[in-house]
Amino acid sequence: MSFFSADGPFNTFMTLVFDLVVLNFLWIICSIPLITLGASSIALYTIMLKRVRNNEGYIIKGFFGALKSNFKESLPMTLLYLALNIVAVLDLLIIRNWENTAASILMGLFLFLAIVILAIFSYVWPLMAKFENTRMNTLKNACILAVGKLPITIVLVLLNGLPLFLFFLLPQVFIYVIWIYPFFGFSLTAYLNSKLLAPLFDKLIANE
Repeated sequence: MSFFSADGPFNTFMTLVFDLVVLNFLWIICSIPLITLGASSIALYTIMLKRVRNNEGYIIKGFFGALKSNFKESLPMTLLYLALNIVAVLDLLIIRNWENTAASILMGLFLFLAIVILAIFSYVWPLMAKFENTRMNTLKNACILAVGKLPITIVLVLLNGLPLFLFFLLPQVFIYVIWIYPFFGFSLTAYLNSKLLAPLFDKLIANE
C-alpha cells in the first residue's frame, strides 16, 4: 500500500483532521445557545463513537440528525449540567476572596465537587449517544462508571478539563495551547474520549 494512496496513512490522517475541524466547528456553533450544549455534545459523540470504529458515514448529516433527535431528551440534563457549573463557579469566585482557614477548606470542597461533576458528565453525553435509556438511569449509570472505572475516569477528567487545569495551574502553557480549541480541540478531545469509551461500551453491550 502506497503512503499516499486512497487508503494510505497520509489520506487517512488528513481525512481525520478534516473531520475533526468540521465537527469542532459544528459543535461550537450549535453549543452557543447553551441550552443546546447537551444535544450538541451527544451529536458529537454519536459521530465520534462511529468514527473510531471506521463507520462514520456522512458526518454533517449525521451530526444534525443526532442533534435534532436528542434535543428534547437532553434538555433537562443540559439545564442540570449548566446549573451545577454555575453554582460551582460562583461559589469558587466568592470563596477565593476570603482570607481564612474556612475559605481554603471550602475551596478544596468545591474544587472536588467540580471534578466530580466533570467526571460524571464525561460519561453522560457518550452514554446518551450510545444507549437508549431514561435520564435518571443514564445519570445513575454515569455515576457507577465514574467510580467503577476510575482509571478511565481519571483520563477523561484530564482530557476534558485540560483547558481549565492549564488556566489555573500553568497559565503560561495555557496561552500556547488554547488556540487549538477553536479549530479542533473539542472534537479531538471527544475523539480521544471515544477511543477509551468504545471498548467499554462494547463490553457493556456484550454483558447485556
